[in-house]
Amino acid sequence: MLDISGSILFVLPAYVANAVPVIFSGGGPLDRGMNLPDGKPLFGETKTVFGTLSGVAFGLLVAVAYPFLGISFFTQQSYYVYFGIASGVGAMLGDLLGSFLKRRMRFTEGSHVLFLDQLGFLYVAFVLSALLVPGATQYLSVENVLFLTVLTFFMHLATNKIANMIALKKVPW
Repeated sequence: MLDISGSILFVLPAYVANAVPVIFSGGGPLDRGMNLPDGKPLFGETKTVFGTLSGVAFGLLVAVAYPFLGISFFTQQSYYVYFGIASGVGAMLGDLLGSFLKRRMRFTEGSHVLFLDQLGFLYVAFVLSALLVPGATQYLSVENVLFLTVLTFFMHLATNKIANMIALKKVPW
C-alpha cells in the first residue's frame, strides 16, 4: 500500500545526500584526476572529495535526527545510523556509478543522460538500505518505489534547474 509521507521521509536522507555536494564541493576530484585505459576520467572533476563526504555525512545526520523528531521507522536506535550510512553512501555511490558509466559511454562532463542522472542515486540507496538495514524492505514496496521514482525524476529536474538558475550548478540537470 502506498504511504506517501512515509515514503518521502524514508527517502529524505538520500535526497539530502544527493543535494549537498552541490553546496559543499571541493577538496579536489575524488578520482584524483585518474584516467582509465579508455583515456576518460574515472568519475570526472565535478565529483569531489568534500562533496562526497558531505553527502554521506548529511544523509547520516538526517537519519539519526528522526528518533529525536518523533519519526519512527525502525525498532532499534542503532538502525538509524545504519540507515543514514546506507542512504548517504548509496546516494553517493549511485551518483558516482552514473558518472562512471557516462564517461565509459563517452559523454563529456556535464552531459545529460536521461534517467541515469535523475535516478541512479535513488536506486543504489534503496539497495544498500535493503541489504544493510533490518526492516528497511517494508518501506520499499512496489507502490512506494514507483511513487518515489516518479517523484524523484521530476523533483530532480526541477531542483537542478533552480540550482542552475541561482548559479549553484553550471548545467540545469
